[in-house]
Amino acid sequence: MGRSGGGRRSRRAASVIGLLLLVVLLLASTIRTKATERALYRAGDGSRVEQSDLTFSDPSRSRQVPVRVYRPAGGGGPARPLIVFSPGLGASREDYGYLGAHLAARGYLVAVVTHAGSDSAALRAGLKRDRTGWVAAALDDPVNLRDRPQDISFVIDSLTDADSPFRVDPARIGVAGHSFGASTAMALGGMKVELGDDEASLTDPRVQAVVAMSPQGTGTMGIAPGAWDGFETPVMLLTGTRDFAPGGRPIRWRRTAFDQISSADRYLVTLIGATHLTFGGRGAITAEEGAEGDGGSDYLEDLRQALPVGARSRSHHLKVIDALVCAFFDHYLGDRDDAGRWLRGYAGERHFDARAEFQPGGPGIEGNRSAGLVR
Repeated sequence: MGRSGGGRRSRRAASVIGLLLLVVLLLASTIRTKATERALYRAGDGSRVEQSDLTFSDPSRSRQVPVRVYRPAGGGGPARPLIVFSPGLGASREDYGYLGAHLAARGYLVAVVTHAGSDSAALRAGLKRDRTGWVAAALDDPVNLRDRPQDISFVIDSLTDADSPFRVDPARIGVAGHSFGASTAMALGGMKVELGDDEASLTDPRVQAVVAMSPQGTGTMGIAPGAWDGFETPVMLLTGTRDFAPGGRPIRWRRTAFDQISSADRYLVTLIGATHLTFGGRGAITAEEGAEGDGGSDYLEDLRQALPVGARSRSHHLKVIDALVCAFFDHYLGDRDDAGRWLRGYAGERHFDARAEFQPGGPGIEGNRSAGLVR
């Protein structure tokens, strides 16, 4: 009798163990499927890249504008689409090389700008004078708010000039930026900016598409309610679940432009675990730290199992950023069907490492190629 009861218990235990093993195998299969759900856009499609440092002189403003230019190696070839990048506060042309090189390897001419007054040199000097107040003052300084978009427009002038050493297609120009540079890029795309007692339009009609990394809501950098009224330039907004907003604002503050724009195609991609500095090529964190943000509990286990940790987490994020930005500009500047299909698929799927949203602009917007296509 005792032996028979022991046998039944052994069989039940074996059944439970077998069931647990089956569940583990099914979960592992699900995680592997999500981790490899969609190949990154043009990940292996690249050529050699060259870079050079130039400084353009704007006599009308008595201002020097240094740039670092990334371009496909070898010179010659067709006129290139141009992307001008505006760095964040305290950064300069030496930063964001990961994205500049990635786009140049895929046929773009990319110029990363140094903005005097809000660059790395200004940051070092400002923190020596006023360690607590300089950053806020620099971000709301009307001089910086005006100079930065004008720097970008001047670089476009210089690179499309007949005397430019590069061949640029003036009909295919985009602007990207991070943090303070995101505000700069948005201003060029049509966002209104308050400069002291005045509201200014710093829009450059040559800009056909905008990428804003760590974008701002209202209440800083001259951005007030109604800033995006009439904004008609296709835009991609990139942020992260640990891209914490200043002044204790909730992370959803960074989606304000996405929610307020109505007349242009707009994308919002939130990278799970990405910090504010991730977009500058820094800010590596562990998967566990990333899961402490606003990622949502349904993503937690997938993230821990599938997303690499530490420095590899940063590398993974940068590869996703490269793919998203390249696909966006290929679609809106290059009119590539494969880019549109990739964006359509990415925006319509659930990802273990990101949340992607898309809203098409209103009908009749010039250049709004994907309305009704990317859903």
